[in-house]
Amino acid sequence: MKLIPYRSRNVPVLHSTDGWIDRLFSEFWVDSPLGTLSDEGRFNFGPFTGYHEDGENVYVEVELPGVKKKEVNLTLEGNRLTVSGERKESSDKASRSFTFRRHVSLPETIAGDKAKADLTDGILKITFPKKEEQKGRVIEIH
Repeated sequence: MKLIPYRSRNVPVLHSTDGWIDRLFSEFWVDSPLGTLSDEGRFNFGPFTGYHEDGENVYVEVELPGVKKKEVNLTLEGNRLTVSGERKESSDKASRSFTFRRHVSLPETIAGDKAKADLTDGILKITFPKKEEQKGRVIEIH
């Protein structure tokens, strides 16, 4: 008996999705909520981040338990905030380190040059005042 391959025109061929699946997973790890994949293929931990705003300020909070102020770097390029750093631990048995990085896109309404940051109890709080022309104001009716 001779077998003849059958291919239905209505059923997609499984191997045609290989590129799609590869892209899905590679794009997930490049900038995922859990962290980022560096150019060297090393996964960088991304700490949990919260963001909110009111009429006067934009607030960013980053969870950094056990991290000291000197281990944290803050960079603002345009409206993109980067929180990064490296934490090193050593004991009698071993030493280890881990890097972390988180990118936060902020609204263009912030006055970045007036930002303030505070690291207390493992929570980094960054406050960005809004530009004066972007703040809400009350309009009187005459």
